[in-house]
Amino acid sequence: MHDAIDNFVTRYPSGERTKDKLIYEFNRGWHLKPGKIGGFKDDAQEKEFKARGEAMLERFWKQSHFSQGTPISVDFPKLPLIGQDDAILVGNFDWLERTEAGLHILDFKTGQNEEEEGSLQLPLYAILAQHVFKEPVTRASYWYLDRDSEPVEVSLPDLKETLATVKNKALSMQEAVNNKEFACRADVGYCQRCHEYHKVINDATEHIATDFKRKREVFFLPN
Repeated sequence: MHDAIDNFVTRYPSGERTKDKLIYEFNRGWHLKPGKIGGFKDDAQEKEFKARGEAMLERFWKQSHFSQGTPISVDFPKLPLIGQDDAILVGNFDWLERTEAGLHILDFKTGQNEEEEGSLQLPLYAILAQHVFKEPVTRASYWYLDRDSEPVEVSLPDLKETLATVKNKALSMQEAVNNKEFACRADVGYCQRCHEYHKVINDATEHIATDFKRKREVFFLPN
């Protein structure tokens, strides 16, 4: 979904964008990652997710401000947190635009769950945007494409306090790396992320591909 929208708004000038071209970009990307590469356990699940994706595109297309608009282009903005390269805050905006009041950050959500209260995602994106463009971020929104016809604006916390919190977390991680203390902090057993990584380490997953764009290895979890 993210790639389809990104390719659609970057490859076609506003006056040349049509719904058919949006669907074409979606289908083209889908064909590149079928089956397990896309994380689907079987054909039925893949068909279900594709139908959901098509419905999401319909919602996006109906909002002409976005389907005919052009976001600011920026590739993985960075902000050093400790030194120059000991800890670096990075991100990737789904949609960043200028308004009369300031910058607006929009994040597309394609899952069915809402972002947790107190999530740092949009505040961190706002910090990165202000660092790169030296302009204030005055709006931040999520767009739950699986259900909402338009974006939902959220309030941003004090960004200076957020940055201080993140720097403290970075210092804690640096200390953990230096001391080689990598124990999971979950109350019982492992957190979900650790559980998944343990499956990879224990050969309980199938290596599918290397995602060079997002700089990560892709594994398929059978269960």
